[in-house]
Amino acid sequence: MTSFKLVFVPVLAALYFLPLPRSRKLALIAVAAFAFALPLALSRLLYPDLFANWLLAIAGQIPGQHAVGLVETNPSLLLLARALMVQAGFGDGKPAMLAAYAFAALALVLVPFALSVLRAAASGPVREGASLLTQLDRWLMDHPRTGMRITVLAMFALYLSSPRLKEYAFFELALLAAILIVDLPSLALAAILGIGLAFPALVSLLGAPIEGTFILLVTALICFWIVLLDFRAEPERLEQG
Repeated sequence: MTSFKLVFVPVLAALYFLPLPRSRKLALIAVAAFAFALPLALSRLLYPDLFANWLLAIAGQIPGQHAVGLVETNPSLLLLARALMVQAGFGDGKPAMLAAYAFAALALVLVPFALSVLRAAASGPVREGASLLTQLDRWLMDHPRTGMRITVLAMFALYLSSPRLKEYAFFELALLAAILIVDLPSLALAAILGIGLAFPALVSLLGAPIEGTFILLVTALICFWIVLLDFRAEPERLEQG
């Protein structure tokens, strides 16, 4: 259980963007949430002592425990917000750090993504009396290929916003990015490959360190915005192909 990755739990919300009826999407989210809860329940039932130690570990309550967030620079928005606050002279108090992290995640990733999707859904035909969610559901089902792409982009956004990202976690982001770039126009594809592959390779060849820096995070943010801007420019392009 100490290696159980709770970081994936918020990604389940991305399943709502699947081009399916709302009842089926909510059922999928419930089943996926159950799949996360099941090993926790089994661990609690079969190994209560180990489970109690796991709870202490994730809460940082073990004496002398190695605290990743305090002694390492993980390429996450949480640690980036903390570093910027320290550089600006605001200190590293936990409430202020969490507030800065929430603002960064919302402003750089989550809110732009949500507004872009809602803007695209609002461009479709509006049914009288239909709620915003109902209109979104209808638009996603009318544009299934775009809906699948939005689902993957939502996974990318939610995972990118995680407070605890380590260097190896960017392999998961790279897999999501590989799905997102296959249908990009040539210019956007060239930008993604240049930023996502050529830039880190050049940094490494020049001898500059990547581990322990925010290079991977900044690279992932730029790639996210390239894909998001492409979607904002032509939200229904995939359905026209």
